[in-house]
Amino acid sequence: QDLENQNRLYFTIWDFAGQDVYKAVHHLFLTTDGVYLLVFDMSKLIDKDSNVSNKSKSDLLFWIKSTRMYSPKARICFVGTHRDKCKDNGDFDKVDNILRELLKGLVPEEDRVFWETDDDVLGYFPVDNGMGERTESVFAALRKTLISLALELETVNQQVSMKWVLFMSSLWDRQLGSQLDYMPLEELKQEQLEFDIKDTEAQEMLDFCHNMGMILHWNTIQSLKDTVVLNPQWIIDAAA
Repeated sequence: QDLENQNRLYFTIWDFAGQDVYKAVHHLFLTTDGVYLLVFDMSKLIDKDSNVSNKSKSDLLFWIKSTRMYSPKARICFVGTHRDKCKDNGDFDKVDNILRELLKGLVPEEDRVFWETDDDVLGYFPVDNGMGERTESVFAALRKTLISLALELETVNQQVSMKWVLFMSSLWDRQLGSQLDYMPLEELKQEQLEFDIKDTEAQEMLDFCHNMGMILHWNTIQSLKDTVVLNPQWIIDAAA
């Protein structure tokens, strides 16, 4: 929340499953305008067993490449969990060095997000849910960082027509009342005329709502562009 202007900032959050079975549908939810958190287990990344550490590096690299492919301008925050299993700052530095190597050539230094303290600067936020006050300051810094990055997004600062708001609200009301999970694009175009929304601005409206995580519409995917998904959870349930 921006207290100075009394404006509220609302987040639409997608929690991507890390299992291999879901990788085929991940790209459907990666938008060009968003902030990404890549969460990883620090202890596995520096595990003495090379099989464990290499698997962790491979998984991280997959997500880094995926986000850069579908969201080349998106900012990525790295969050390292299981901080309690890291012995000292030496382990933190090991994790940081591994991240730097993985990001080399993929994410420019100026696009990275850093956690800064009086003693150190790390390219990730080291946390642990069981450590209470010891990591609360890190969570607070992470929340502040996410808000700051979100406020820089083009879609967050874009002014939209009230016609868009009223039209989309009417669709969501129908979705909630009748479990309308998706609808043909042509049907949506017919209904938008009742709100005086012309075809010339309809695609801009859909792109905006897609990037904000409100609906799903893939204008660039030939087999899917004729369908508008009003309930994104429906896609997840179908793929599960």
